[in-house]
Amino acid sequence: MRRFEGETVWRGYPLEAGEKLLWEGCPAPRCFCFYHWKRAKWGLMALGGGTAVAFAGFPGKIWALIVLGLCALWLLAGQFVWARLRWKHVFYAITDRALWALESRGKARLERKRITGMRVEWHGAALATLRFSAENGVQMTWYAVEHPELVFEILRVKADPLERKA
Repeated sequence: MRRFEGETVWRGYPLEAGEKLLWEGCPAPRCFCFYHWKRAKWGLMALGGGTAVAFAGFPGKIWALIVLGLCALWLLAGQFVWARLRWKHVFYAITDRALWALESRGKARLERKRITGMRVEWHGAALATLRFSAENGVQMTWYAVEHPELVFEILRVKADPLERKA
């Protein structure tokens, strides 16, 4: 995470005339990759269901085995590999006019003056997911931001320190 003064291009995307880049960051890799780890329990259930189907004697069990096996494989390992592959393409930035999120699917921009709220989900003492909401129900989520207090300082918001996990 870096602070900037006066940059006019961010990751190859030109900023508006006079817009200045103030902060850039990316998600913490472990927290980003394992953010949905609780879904893995459904993979265990699918694996158990696949095992039960393997010993059952009903027609079409091969298709049930394939479907349950693929679900188990995705939930137990695939989601984490996919998140790790996505991680290296995810960046966040704050300019004097907007918040930016850059992912492999594209970029999103949220005007700072349109922000109506922010929710903080703490994952540790210096690690949080930030959910910004704006007019017309538009939302932007920054997952696993390290040292979110820098973001709070730039946006001039105060987060409740009692909500932090130690």
